Amino acid sequence: MEQYYQQTIENVARNLQTDISSGLSQGESDERIRKYGANEIAAKKPKTKIQVFLSQLKDPLIYILLAAAAISIFLKEAGDAIIILAVVVLNAIIGMSQESKAEKALEAIQKMSQPMALVKRDGKITQVAARDITVGDVVVLEAGGLYLPI
Repeated sequence: MEQYYQQTIENVARNLQTDISSGLSQGESDERIRKYGANEIAAKKPKTKIQVFLSQLKDPLIYILLAAAAISIFLKEAGDAIIILAVVVLNAIIGMSQESKAEKALEAIQKMSQPMALVKRDGKITQVAARDITVGDVVVLEAGGLYLPI
């Protein structure tokens, strides 16, 4: 079977059951979004708090501190070992907190800067969030077009 880019516009429109002049109806686009899903990359599964905590311990300096704590225990200097381990744990907790704040800030920025697109829906050119483009939509492209969130 030929790829879509190898077919005529009329064949692609017929295969996707789309009217080139009027585009999809709003109801049809909603149905196709339900059927095929949103036009977005699947988000990664978020890390658990334990995974984030353990990732904070993956640093050469932390390894050196843990080795120093082990040596302190071997030399029966339990007080030094406790202080070193407390510093390592405190560092990991602070790192977890900073990583969590950074992820929340990134999510907020991504929500604020949603890309937009122009599509034909119900015979009219409509601005929609890029995630709402679906199979069979007629997308209107313009040179230098920049569409800000509505």
